[in-house]
Amino acid sequence: MVMDRHGMSHKAAGTVGGGQYEGKAGGRSDDDLDDPQFPSAAPPHDGIPTGDDGGDADRTRELLERTFRVEVTADGPVLYDADGNMLDTGGGLDYEVMRSSQKVKDAVRSIYRSDLNDRPAAERRRLMRQAWYLATPYDRRRAIDTSRNRRYIPAGAVARSLKRRKDQEAAVQTLIDMHYEDASAAMNIIRAGYPNNKDAAWKYINYTKYQRYSKDTVGKDGVAHRKGEAIVGDYINSKGKPTHGALPDPKGKVGRSHLRMVWQPTNGVPDAQTVDQVRRVFKEVEDEPETQAQMFWDVCYGDGHPSNLRGDVDFAKGLIGQRKHQREGVETLNRWSQGRGQGNAARMLAYDRALSPEAARIFLQMEPGDGRLAHTQYPGRKGGKTYVPKRLTEMRSYIRAVYEISD
Repeated sequence: MVMDRHGMSHKAAGTVGGGQYEGKAGGRSDDDLDDPQFPSAAPPHDGIPTGDDGGDADRTRELLERTFRVEVTADGPVLYDADGNMLDTGGGLDYEVMRSSQKVKDAVRSIYRSDLNDRPAAERRRLMRQAWYLATPYDRRRAIDTSRNRRYIPAGAVARSLKRRKDQEAAVQTLIDMHYEDASAAMNIIRAGYPNNKDAAWKYINYTKYQRYSKDTVGKDGVAHRKGEAIVGDYINSKGKPTHGALPDPKGKVGRSHLRMVWQPTNGVPDAQTVDQVRRVFKEVEDEPETQAQMFWDVCYGDGHPSNLRGDVDFAKGLIGQRKHQREGVETLNRWSQGRGQGNAARMLAYDRALSPEAARIFLQMEPGDGRLAHTQYPGRKGGKTYVPKRLTEMRSYIRAVYEISD
């Protein structure tokens, strides 16, 4: 076991799982939530209480014996006695003990089955997060597969569950179904790392790229159409030519773009090994977020702009490049940063989370380096007018979502 400079223990390089952090004794674990092979993109503590919430196990059992009914609220579980009085849980609750209680299971399942549409979206999300944390692995999986409120389950947890499914056909179908329930929720699952195999990715891309009938119906021409069948009509294609055929669906375009970049690399898209080499260079300057942000900006827009503050970036790359194992990564980074930058490489670095959270925030505050527009067949609409978004708009949205940056 090796200790890094932050005091974190991890497996030694060259061993199985080398570089991965060692689990701490007593750390929380769940068969359908934690997956050491595919760690979550979310931070370790995401607002949900830790495994025991600071509560005593024996006291929690005693409280549950006095409990007649459990209610899951957006702020956590509330216990009531037979007279309807709220029990004092000020000392905290042991969530492992709570999960084993049938009263808690009933309360969790009630949330998963309930119609929460009369509540604000933020409250729905908090309710589902609390229910998720109190749920057993069985109830979590059932919630992902069948709950009417599943779009509010933390996306990282859904992604980890779908990755581990033996039946990947059914897993990706779950993602497709969620796409039509809430495309933004599906996009967040994609950002969290699922689909993580080529077959599942292409099934999602090919099914969702066309508009489809949401139910069995009969058209104005008297022709019957089945649910899921592609809608055919006239449209203007990406080359500006009138076309007749299955209508492209702009909904989910960002998720499909992400998956194509990962699973269908074209000219100019670096492979995973090259991206990892450069990512390790970024890792060397994670304690200097301004330098890391400027380094990434150069990949996006090029280092030939007179407004660039080059000193810190060049100095850092010079030091890192003196190390033999980092030399190739620095040389690649320099090539990507020449001229007007390398947008495809920047996207792949973003997907690989090369930036620290603070560097990501700084980068988003920096002005784009040019006015180039995106190559897309899905123009946006604003104020009733159609427009083509700027280049790398999708990547900036991805960074904003993954690092949960709202400003």
